[in-house]
Amino acid sequence: GIVRARGKYVAFIDADAYAEYNWLEMLLEAMKRYEKTSIVGVGGPGNIPPNDPLKAKVIGLVLSNPLLGMGTRNNALWKKPCYVDHHPFFNAMYTRWIFEKIGLLNEKLDVGEDVELGWRIRRHGFKLFYTPEAVVYHHRRASILALAKQMFRYGYWRAMLRHIDSKLVGVKYYIPVLLVLYMSSLVILIPLLSNTYRFLLHISVVPLILYVSIIILTALYIAMKLKSLYAFPIALASALVTHFSYGIGFLKALFRHKL
Repeated sequence: GIVRARGKYVAFIDADAYAEYNWLEMLLEAMKRYEKTSIVGVGGPGNIPPNDPLKAKVIGLVLSNPLLGMGTRNNALWKKPCYVDHHPFFNAMYTRWIFEKIGLLNEKLDVGEDVELGWRIRRHGFKLFYTPEAVVYHHRRASILALAKQMFRYGYWRAMLRHIDSKLVGVKYYIPVLLVLYMSSLVILIPLLSNTYRFLLHISVVPLILYVSIIILTALYIAMKLKSLYAFPIALASALVTHFSYGIGFLKALFRHKL
């Protein structure tokens, strides 16, 4: 599609998304507004579709939460314009010449092409801009199993990006891995410490108590926001599945020594 494009700009939207009537107009307006600056790409939010089922809405709110969703760009719903590191391909527009300058998408990546493209753009001294007026509605996964598979792939391919540049894998992306390792170690430590070193046992479970408390409070907030008691257990399950699936996928990729 990019190779065959003949226009001045190239726009992206996913098959599982649909746009507001003025989506392209808002993107074009932003591109023209910053035409004489170093901004070469603009994008907007991927809002949760209002007619999606409850599970999908809950999953969307979990992923867009700064704590539970790790603040990732793909699920961020910022209200103000700002500079960003990359644009998810469900809502983006670029000047066509930038692909001629820095190359096309990295076909070695199954997931994360948008992240890698944003990295190349910034490495060449250009910028990307987020405009909340260019609205796309992006369907979330509608089941916990589908979410688990998605998060495993996201974790795996985020870790694989370290083979391109270690800066693409910031500290926050290692947190789910640490969670997986921590929970695995507790399974071993609790039987060993329960009868002899109770003080150490109490200390070792403090992070677990904090983690569970954060998840419960956030799940309650989501349930209240959606005005549904049923949303509470879905939010709990979604948060746990997101973190552990992402962490396991990330951990698996750490044993891969090349892209």
